[in-house]
Amino acid sequence: MPFFYFSTMEKIKLLALAFLFPFFIPASFSACNSAAKKDTTSEVSTTIIESDSVHTETSVTEPRQFPEKGVIHSNLQSLNDPSVKYALYIPASCDNGSKWPVLFLFDPQGKGSMVLKKYQLLADNHKMVMLCSNTSKNGNTQDQSSYIIRQLFAEVFLLMPADSNRIYFGGFSGGGRVASSALAIQNSIKGIISIAAGTPPVSMSTCRFIGIAGKQDFNYKEVKTAVQKLTMPSIALYHNGIHEWCPSELMDKALVLFECDAMREKTIPVAKEQLQTLSSISKLKAEKLQSAGDHTGALNTLQYASECLNGLLKDEELNNAINNLKNSVKYQNSVQEENKLNEDQTSLVQFYVKQFGQPLDTWNVNMQKLNSEMNKSKNSPRYFMLKRMIATLSMQCYLYAKPELSSADINKATYLTQLYTIIDPENKDAHYFAAIIAAKQQQQEAMIKELNISIAKGFSDVELLKGESAFLPYQNSTEFKNIIEKVIINQNN
Repeated sequence: MPFFYFSTMEKIKLLALAFLFPFFIPASFSACNSAAKKDTTSEVSTTIIESDSVHTETSVTEPRQFPEKGVIHSNLQSLNDPSVKYALYIPASCDNGSKWPVLFLFDPQGKGSMVLKKYQLLADNHKMVMLCSNTSKNGNTQDQSSYIIRQLFAEVFLLMPADSNRIYFGGFSGGGRVASSALAIQNSIKGIISIAAGTPPVSMSTCRFIGIAGKQDFNYKEVKTAVQKLTMPSIALYHNGIHEWCPSELMDKALVLFECDAMREKTIPVAKEQLQTLSSISKLKAEKLQSAGDHTGALNTLQYASECLNGLLKDEELNNAINNLKNSVKYQNSVQEENKLNEDQTSLVQFYVKQFGQPLDTWNVNMQKLNSEMNKSKNSPRYFMLKRMIATLSMQCYLYAKPELSSADINKATYLTQLYTIIDPENKDAHYFAAIIAAKQQQQEAMIKELNISIAKGFSDVELLKGESAFLPYQNSTEFKNIIEKVIINQNN
């Protein structure tokens, strides 16, 4: 008999969530960023465009006054609708008298300035305006998202000399799904970057689609499958991380590919020397990956270079390397191994979801065994599969515990929250949930302790904190005011 009873219908619901949750967009998706690490990339690959030859147009009517260049403006209001807010960065490298490419970005929590800080150096290198919505968030309706997209799109052309031939959309997780939906609203978009979300655009076109996913991301398979099924120009890029905004290196590769597309359309000049350098570097990197046994990573590297060079520069050596790798026994074996690991992941998720309700001591033993196996298989394909499987279980805890927090019977929420911390001990939301439970039980000391742990692990949503009804009785206390100050610091950083 399970320690904690889950009805048959509840278990069916849990299993359904395990395989359908990528298509749900909860009101707060901060759980998806468990143990998120700051991007430590300190070097950005050289942009493929020469600084003095980015634009072909030389005479442009001066726009109405736009915000200062070289500064991240964290919370601007739309000229047409002040309720639509966004962060904006116009690089100082954007020349007056030229039209500027623009990348619209969407974060699932509406943290526009955080995203722009992460990719500010890339914006400078690529002479690209970046705008990230503060209003678009998980929990918005499709109509609300569409309205925000339309307002921001109009805003850019009112505010600056935007290049209508070089407009791009991108986003992370729920924000990636918003970015993909934009093509149905503005079919002039030239490229979409969907990070950790494999929702394909509703409208098929010649627009470029770039899917990016971490190998530890529960949406890894979703992104990979979406790219494989698309008929529009598409490619997938991978990193070793979790469900988070991608490292700068990957975003840089996406922007370079957009520039190559612009070359193909003769919007900007072809930069042959930079293309040759890109090809040479990609071939060397692929050789190193093959030597390390990462044959799928090697092929992905070569195919990316091929996508960049396509129609711009012939490289028979690159084409031969791709064909030889595809036909190699080692690559074929790696494909079979990944297919088998995908099956194992599905089976393991089903097995562990059925264990929801078992004693927490049993779960402690389960996780000790899984962690031991991962330590022994560090950075192997199986290691990444197990990471994705655990991330999936973590998300199940989030999706199932959250509605239970508002229940009159807090017991199930307590069990699921404790299970959450066992499965994903570095997850800030597990401790945030524990703080809500402590508040409901009038345990102020425990509440403050759990909130401090959540903050230490990265919790930064001050609006969510202030709006939580369970915390209202404590909001005038000195301890809670200190908590709010700490969260604001996290949010600003």
